[in-house]
Amino acid sequence: MRARLILLVLALLRPGPARAEPSLITVGIDVRQVDDATFRALDLLSLQRKLALRLTQSGFAVVAVERGPRIRIVLRVDGGQVTLEARADADVERRPAGAPAGDLASFHLELIHKAVEVARVLADRLPAAASLPAPTSRPTPASQPTTRPAPRPRPPRPPRPSETGPGLEAHLVGGGLYRVGGFDPVGRLDARLGGPRWAARASAGLVPSVHEDIGVLELTLQAGGSVRFALAAELQLEVALLAGLSSHIFWLTGDGAAESSGARFDFLGTLELELTWRVSGPVGLVGWLAPGLSEEGREHKLAGRTLWTRSAFRVGGGLGIVFFLL
Repeated sequence: MRARLILLVLALLRPGPARAEPSLITVGIDVRQVDDATFRALDLLSLQRKLALRLTQSGFAVVAVERGPRIRIVLRVDGGQVTLEARADADVERRPAGAPAGDLASFHLELIHKAVEVARVLADRLPAAASLPAPTSRPTPASQPTTRPAPRPRPPRPPRPSETGPGLEAHLVGGGLYRVGGFDPVGRLDARLGGPRWAARASAGLVPSVHEDIGVLELTLQAGGSVRFALAAELQLEVALLAGLSSHIFWLTGDGAAESSGARFDFLGTLELELTWRVSGPVGLVGWLAPGLSEEGREHKLAGRTLWTRSAFRVGGGLGIVFFLL
């Protein structure tokens, strides 16, 4: 009888299997299918940060998509229309979000609400995680597996101010200018003020030309607009249309000159193509090609001899340095 009582007490005092704490549902934000230009235009880096904070506040564990989260929120952009898609294995939930009609902050808020909504819908459909029994003994160092921690994904490059809002750039370029009649050196200082796509442009140029018995100095001042296209992460193509004035200053040094010096002014229009490469930090390189047309050509003669002549049509080109000021 005493032996039975002892066995019954031991059975009641024996601890049962411990239940594991319920694990958080992991969620990953996937924007890899969005191209670089759209990524910058929609400011998706800022959206990722705000969405990760909101998901964490809602009880989810936000991890990188490379770590295989249970729920993956995919952002797609097709024809300017944004769609949110949440995936959990074969279960898919979609929410159309349209295109940003006003400021990006309001559009981001709408995307965050819809992303949290689809995450909660899929979370309710997930099967409950099975409870894990507590380990009966601590693993010895010999039996403990030695695995390397998974490498942390590299965070996306933070956008420069000029990629998310108005930016100011200064272009210091040089090269050559060809017109029928001769080839002259040219130097320019350009300014660009605007966003990642559309901008206002201004340009001031200097074209010297010194020959026997004559010297010519041309000053150009133009303004206009431009549109920029992203070819790669750090490579951009820009097309600018500029219009303004060109001053033609000359002086004659030969004997018999009827007019020793003077100045002429012409209308000047230019179509400029620029290829910009952001090297590092606030500095980049630029290559440019600029066909243009002035109001008329110019010619200077002395004693029946042509000293200097240039056509109205011109083509310039060269290289330069870009300074990203803002």
